[in-house]
Amino acid sequence: MTDDKDDLFRLKKAQNDTADELNTSGLVEEQPEETPQVIISDVELPTIEQPDPLESGMGSLIKKLTAQTLDRLPFSGAASWETIEEFSRVQRITNALARNGSAALLKKQGHVPIPVQLLKYDRSEPLIAQWRLSGRCPKAPFVIEAEGYNSVYQYSVEQMFMENGILVAGLPERLTRFRNRTEKRVAAPPELLLEFFHPMFTQKRFLREIHNISYNGLSFIVRSAQDVLFQGMEIFGAKILFKNEPIWQGSAVVKRLTKSARIPHLDADIHSICGVRLSHQTPEKQKSWRALVTRILHPNTRTEGVWSEHLWNIFKASGYFNLSRKTPAHFYDLKKTFANTNRKLELAPSIGCRVAWMNGHTAAATTSAVRIYRNTAFGFHTAKIPTDRLPGTISAVKVLRETHLHIFDYLHCNERVKWLICLIQINAQWPKLAYGELPARFVSSGKTCITRCRTLEYSCAVPRAPRANHLEIGMATADEKALLLKAVQNQRPNAYREALDLTAETLDSEELGQEWCSAGFVRERGIIVAREVGRPAAAAILEIGEPGVHLFNLVDVVRLFPFVDQPETHFSALLDVAREWYKQRGRSSFIYLHEDTNLDVTLFEQRCSYDLGEAELVVTPREMFPEMLDHIFEITTSRYE
Repeated sequence: MTDDKDDLFRLKKAQNDTADELNTSGLVEEQPEETPQVIISDVELPTIEQPDPLESGMGSLIKKLTAQTLDRLPFSGAASWETIEEFSRVQRITNALARNGSAALLKKQGHVPIPVQLLKYDRSEPLIAQWRLSGRCPKAPFVIEAEGYNSVYQYSVEQMFMENGILVAGLPERLTRFRNRTEKRVAAPPELLLEFFHPMFTQKRFLREIHNISYNGLSFIVRSAQDVLFQGMEIFGAKILFKNEPIWQGSAVVKRLTKSARIPHLDADIHSICGVRLSHQTPEKQKSWRALVTRILHPNTRTEGVWSEHLWNIFKASGYFNLSRKTPAHFYDLKKTFANTNRKLELAPSIGCRVAWMNGHTAAATTSAVRIYRNTAFGFHTAKIPTDRLPGTISAVKVLRETHLHIFDYLHCNERVKWLICLIQINAQWPKLAYGELPARFVSSGKTCITRCRTLEYSCAVPRAPRANHLEIGMATADEKALLLKAVQNQRPNAYREALDLTAETLDSEELGQEWCSAGFVRERGIIVAREVGRPAAAAILEIGEPGVHLFNLVDVVRLFPFVDQPETHFSALLDVAREWYKQRGRSSFIYLHEDTNLDVTLFEQRCSYDLGEAELVVTPREMFPEMLDHIFEITTSRYE
């Protein structure tokens, strides 16, 4: 592949050399620095005429320090970065950037950055990408920085040629992904303005065009020579205006000042973009601001409204009700309960939400996330109607992307969520790609964990099997709970224990149970222990959740942990007692997650009602949520339609 790429550029070498010598093509040329031009008006209040404070000694000093600060803001000061050398992923990212028309900049030291756009990614040999330039192209080498969903991808271009005004460059062997923020920012409507008084110049009102917005902040266009902003400065009494009407009021803290060539009309005195974090006056103000950002960021998806019937239709059309040898008839009695749970869940956004992609009054896709542990959300119920039933102008890729980006934005905004867990069937291609591929890269580091398991549904109607006289089952004592924690520590990684509330601080799960109860939900955990001649031999953790939260009952789950070798007899006895525990609470069945790969699963299959199949329990930490947004952006390309 590399040789083919080199041959292509050698074929174009004579053309490039001629252009360099004669400089007649006008396509490849060194570019001098130019001074941008633009004017943004200020609104002056009636006041006594004063000398411009920026021309005073202190103002001049601040102006100089601000300019120096801007000069010291290289892009490489990102919050996270990753070198990507897997060429199939380089291809996938390039394809995603091309399909989404991502904004990009061509950068070379000593030159003004040039806006470019990735027009086409050609998978033929040699692999090439075509870029449209908004200016004259300097000679290689240079870099191109292209915006993804939540990160910037940097390509190093060593060889290139111009063809009909288009920059053609081969794909590099590696690229670098930078992220300097944890939240997605979206372009603001042109009618959205920021009004504020400078804390140093209280008689002057500033009115600035808002560049983009996020759930916790915004950025606006700055004239550094007049605005005199610096990192850490707090702006009080800020207002956000929409069509000249105030829609938000509070304070803001300057977090970042960056030079920008990404905005085409920045032509005059504009030197930077200022990013600020908003401080809301009341929880209601914060809620209304986040609702505004959500409407702009996710215009086609919803988390509110009574549309349980729409979701039910998605499950039927997608074949969701036919998974694991089930049929739609198995779920008929749950339909009313599901609708009731949805209504309660909409009133408790801190516990969870369901996202639906809406085309008018028709839902095309859905996914859900519910906080089933103190700091852990459970992602599930991912379904989409068949592609051939989507309107002709809507692609399956768009539907999948927007639905999953919305749920991850929700998770990131919920500060209580520190972990995400997903139970992914082994043969489920899309969930495995979306939720399993990225965490799998970090298992060896301990940041994530993936646990193979078998999901077995047990009926509560099955009678108890005979039990040996020397075997006793009872609720766990304090000492036995400590023994359970020690066993879990020896058998499971830290990510598993933290996410599933298997630590000394979270084992009893009382705080979460009270929160669920206040929202009208049921959430309870019980721990029972099998004792052989009075000595603890194994423990079962029994969990129960609100009916209708998960249609396959995956919030009513049993996990077993041995304290001794050969615990099969103890496990069977614990599962028998678990049937009684769930039956007393009005359940007809529960799920046993067989996670112990040292035990023969066939011993437990014989007593279960349904074998729901093999799965992987994937645990992902909150710190990786921004990367998950980028990952979803990467994978939702045409080959996954």
